[in-house]
Amino acid sequence: MKCPKCLTNIPANHLNARRDIGDCPNCKFIFTPSEFSRTDDLITDSNGFNINNTPERISIYFQGNTTTLQANISSPIALFLVPFMALCTYAIVNGLYLSQWYQGKFSLSLSLVGIPFLLAILYAWGITLLSMAGKIVISINPDQLTLFKGVGKIGITNHIDLEKIDSVKEQTTPLYDDHSFTGHTTMYRSILLKGLKTTKSIGIGLNEEQHQYLLKALQKIIPDKKSWL
Repeated sequence: MKCPKCLTNIPANHLNARRDIGDCPNCKFIFTPSEFSRTDDLITDSNGFNINNTPERISIYFQGNTTTLQANISSPIALFLVPFMALCTYAIVNGLYLSQWYQGKFSLSLSLVGIPFLLAILYAWGITLLSMAGKIVISINPDQLTLFKGVGKIGITNHIDLEKIDSVKEQTTPLYDDHSFTGHTTMYRSILLKGLKTTKSIGIGLNEEQHQYLLKALQKIIPDKKSWL
């Protein structure tokens, strides 16, 4: 079998079947072989997809009956968004609030009008930070899938019962029509977790390599975890 942490092949002399304990000679991780015996089944499928061959900025971890995938997001669009958002923030805050302070006058109506703009700015800054240093973390065990999108420990977490997910598919939708300039429509691709009572989309900020890996990995891991039940 392979080490659940670093996926190095474990020599037989590092496995004690009677005591049900093993240790990795590479990373020194100590584990219970019976808990991780099914990890090897996930490594390579009949189509040649090797779940251990992760692209850049994607990591996979095995711990007990839980498999965790993490994709770090870093988009070139952040180079445009940061100065754009700084300019917009200054324009709105200065025009609606600082101007009142400069004039020594308080306008309740102007302050109330500015609230939706401030909320929009906060949301846009969230998207900007996600494009700079965001991450998607997907943890899957036989009971549920936990999806986290955010920056550091700040973000949105969703919990989905695994039995409610019937399929993992790729969804393609038009993002915007630039046919008049380039002769084609730009499409947005996402990974869709679909069931009778749940539909969840994953994909914002992923590059092509990350997208394809997560799609194939989820198509492999989710049915495997459901079979544990």
